[in-house]
Amino acid sequence: MENQVKNQDMGENNEKEPSISSNTPSLENIRVEHEIAVKAKEKAEHDRIVIRLNDIIRRNPTLPVNISSIRVIGAPNVRQSFLKKVLFPPDDKDNEGTLVSTLSSIQRRASRLEKFGIFEKISITVDQASSPLSAKDDIDVIFHVKERSRLWARTGTDVGNGEGSAYGSLNIRNALGGAESIQANVTFGTHTRSAFETKLTTPINANPDSHFELSAFSISRDNRFYASHEEVLKGCIGRFIWLSRLGLHDISYNGIWRQIGNISSTASPTIRLSSGNSFKSSIAHTFTIDTRDNILLPSSGFLFRTFHEISDPRILGGDVSFIKAETEFSKPILLSSLQQIILNKTIKAGILWGLDKKGTKINDRFYLGGATNVRGFYYNGLGPRDGNDTIGGDIYLASNISLITPIPSLKHWPLKFQAFMNTSSLLLLNKEYLKESIYELVCKPSIAVGVGLVYCHAIARIELNFCLPIATRISDRARKGIQLGLGVQFM
Repeated sequence: MENQVKNQDMGENNEKEPSISSNTPSLENIRVEHEIAVKAKEKAEHDRIVIRLNDIIRRNPTLPVNISSIRVIGAPNVRQSFLKKVLFPPDDKDNEGTLVSTLSSIQRRASRLEKFGIFEKISITVDQASSPLSAKDDIDVIFHVKERSRLWARTGTDVGNGEGSAYGSLNIRNALGGAESIQANVTFGTHTRSAFETKLTTPINANPDSHFELSAFSISRDNRFYASHEEVLKGCIGRFIWLSRLGLHDISYNGIWRQIGNISSTASPTIRLSSGNSFKSSIAHTFTIDTRDNILLPSSGFLFRTFHEISDPRILGGDVSFIKAETEFSKPILLSSLQQIILNKTIKAGILWGLDKKGTKINDRFYLGGATNVRGFYYNGLGPRDGNDTIGGDIYLASNISLITPIPSLKHWPLKFQAFMNTSSLLLLNKEYLKESIYELVCKPSIAVGVGLVYCHAIARIELNFCLPIATRISDRARKGIQLGLGVQFM
């Protein structure tokens, strides 16, 4: 009504009524514009505070500041003893009592809390110490946290590494109040017919960089498509995983009952002789240094990994006796940052040495070949064979060199062009003719070359390659033509 009166007063010499403009903003537009304005104002205020704080820190880096108390608000399901170990670690002695060192100490504590993955949100409040016994330079630190959901589940499908599968997982986060997790996993697939696993993970001494895992599992695999048998694995694994200054360590004990059965009627003598039960009791250690910027399509850094395993009935029990070692090194090189041309080089080697006269078992040997492993060969298609069955090898050497470039005029697409060459050798080890075996391993490799397309998704890498094997052994199952690869780890 007031608007009408105002319009009439302003337009008393104009007898026509003013029409409502089609450009008049709606209530929804006004609300959106108001929210944008509020967010812009909050961001400007936040930036102003950050600039001011940075200026204060820059001007007063040695200002005396000490932490009087630390509190955590919003963590009712976390044990106080656990929080005390996290926030007051015995090795945190870098605080010199200055403004800069105190802020760094607070940030380190926040980072430790975040690494456990049990908090959805962490914010920090710093205030002058409230205790009457505190000095004027003392402060109180309050961590405001929001816990993640303790129970969560997921289901899905997975295609990669030569098979397709469906899986389900039930997880209990922070199960005992100290960042422990309990997982129950089930998988059904084309080659891994069924897999059941229950796993408990707990930090060691409230350290997010070291933890202990205990898992029990049962796996049934169908290996008839390359080795005319089925395999059942049941057992438990206990492992310690910790991060050192050099890299990531993983030491484990493996107690696994294994059965090779359901032998095909066309199975080879080697497979028939390998049927039955065995129990592997072993200790293994894996050491990894991974500085790559992206595990799917790296352009800098490197990967170095070693694996050692020993199984000796005289020490650990069981009926399997061997020493096993593997090493891998991968180095991507960015040849042109402007053209995004990447040269990737990878080399892998391994040896399985039996400690008795029985020889090595087929389920302990190495297997090579496949779209994500050695391109240009069928899955587990490299190496020794008995009839139509792949029986694995005791020693191998494999390498890959690939050149990845953008597709012309599509440089910003995640789809890339690839050219590659693989070399690989997989042999049974003859201890009496060790030099001859090593010579054949190094000097007589199987070779495949090819070109193709690489697509990197957020969770997986997909390759579509045309492969051309140019040097193979009689026992190799080479694959000439189109080969599709889907997975996370590619050689």
